[in-house]
Amino acid sequence: MISAVIQYQRFGKRPPVEPNQHKANVVVYVGKTLTDQKREHAERFIREHAGVYGTRSNKRTRHLLLVDYDPNVVSATELLHGIHRQGVDARLIGL
Repeated sequence: MISAVIQYQRFGKRPPVEPNQHKANVVVYVGKTLTDQKREHAERFIREHAGVYGTRSNKRTRHLLLVDYDPNVVSATELLHGIHRQGVDARLIGL
């Protein structure tokens, strides 16, 4: 399953959720002035975090990240604190 998740994240697709997994989504505001390098670093940090299935965003809403995660493994607050430790001033705007 882990290699499948990496493959899905690499190609921007959603990984399959197995029946014993729980899935939640959170929208994270990362700001419009964030450099591309900092944004990529923050996204990579989130995707590599245990319990995260992947992240999604588009060019029109670059300042927002939709994060799919398992709330039994990691909380949205833990993800936010991790982003802050990467030097990004982010906010949770939707659970």
